[in-house]
Amino acid sequence: MKLDLTKILLVAALLFIGWQNFINVEPDPEPDPVTITLPSTDGTTGIVDIEPEVVRDTIYMKGGAIEVDRGYKELYEKTKDSLERKVLYLRAIKINKYSDTIVDNNEIVIKGEATTRGDLLNYSVDYTIKPQEFTYTPEVVTRLPKLSLGLGLEAGVPLIPESNFVLKANVDLMNSKGNRVNLSYDTEQRVWFGLTKTFRLIR
Repeated sequence: MKLDLTKILLVAALLFIGWQNFINVEPDPEPDPVTITLPSTDGTTGIVDIEPEVVRDTIYMKGGAIEVDRGYKELYEKTKDSLERKVLYLRAIKINKYSDTIVDNNEIVIKGEATTRGDLLNYSVDYTIKPQEFTYTPEVVTRLPKLSLGLGLEAGVPLIPESNFVLKANVDLMNSKGNRVNLSYDTEQRVWFGLTKTFRLIR
């Protein structure tokens, strides 16, 4: 049996085109890691009053000046009983310990403790969250269009002598899952209708 060289070359050309377009496909390059810098964050609690605001007096004494609670000072001066005066004095120098959550938000939690001689009147805390770097590799997501149109041409090359050479034109629609509906017409006046279900073999 003698084969037509033209037919052999046409079959070889179709196989080569199929190899280049469907099999010999290089994988998509992996994305490079991305580093982002989270900016620093500053904040403050502001002045938080523990006791009602007091009126202050400045007392000048040897070695400098101090601020005192005017109302507490006047109460001490008016008290004549020595035992009551002693109680007032001891209250003024009493050791107190405080523990509280100072800042609690979406960015940071700060807890604090304080020890005072006398009462803690107020406090203020300032804070800074330093810049931080975060590195991640983006995930590549490949999606097919919701609907694609394909146009194709097929050649039917006979290997049996004196058989007819057939051409077939194709039109197909493909959805986002890779499933296709196709319609074809060949030179022997046949109409083709087909369905293709796609299965993933390599991710």
